[in-house]
Amino acid sequence: MPHVPWPLICELMKGLSVLKITGTDYERILKHCRDEYPNEACGILAGHNGTVEKIYLMKNAEPSPSFYIMEPQEQFRVMKEMRQAGLNLVGIYHSHTGSQAYPSATDVSLAYYPEAVYLIAAPELPSIRNLVRYMDHLKRFNCPLEKARVVINRYDKRSAIREDQIEKTIRRPISFLVPNSYNEVVSAINSGTPISTNAKTELAAMLRRWVGTLAEGAEPVAVKQEPKRRLGILGL
Repeated sequence: MPHVPWPLICELMKGLSVLKITGTDYERILKHCRDEYPNEACGILAGHNGTVEKIYLMKNAEPSPSFYIMEPQEQFRVMKEMRQAGLNLVGIYHSHTGSQAYPSATDVSLAYYPEAVYLIAAPELPSIRNLVRYMDHLKRFNCPLEKARVVINRYDKRSAIREDQIEKTIRRPISFLVPNSYNEVVSAINSGTPISTNAKTELAAMLRRWVGTLAEGAEPVAVKQEPKRRLGILGL
């Protein structure tokens, strides 16, 4: 699985055209959303005139993959702290874990602060959602899921979604993580030279492990030995 981005979209209110936020705060928001996955995360953005000066990572009082509500006492405390610091509410963010980064009917109905910019973060994970559906189909047709093996292709350790989060979402262990060795694969294709399992690369190491697992318990194949021929003077 390649690096997974979490795009943010803005629902702009009251003529606001720009929300200014530092790269550090932006990454904090995305990290919060990743950490809470597969449940929705939420938070408050405080500042002045569309500029974010402080972010508050809020607790989802009802953890769910499809709903969020800020913990009331924590929200009251944060609002009081903002007033004391002279900060205004400039934005509210939350994540979508199973749908696109677009306001749902529930999001619109709960948008109580028209002065705020509403941000939505969502992982681009159609392959994982499709895998969950596929596994459900297998179960529906009485296919033994214990024989199924999950292989994540083009996996990157820098991915926004961790391995344990994927397993929690699909409710299955991951058997193999095929590294995103794009240059190595392209080089093999262009040169016509197969990737050697003896190579000292992450991809080769994974291939060796994969082959070893597939070979476990396999019956050894008997190779039929052809009788040796006696050679004449001319080797015929």
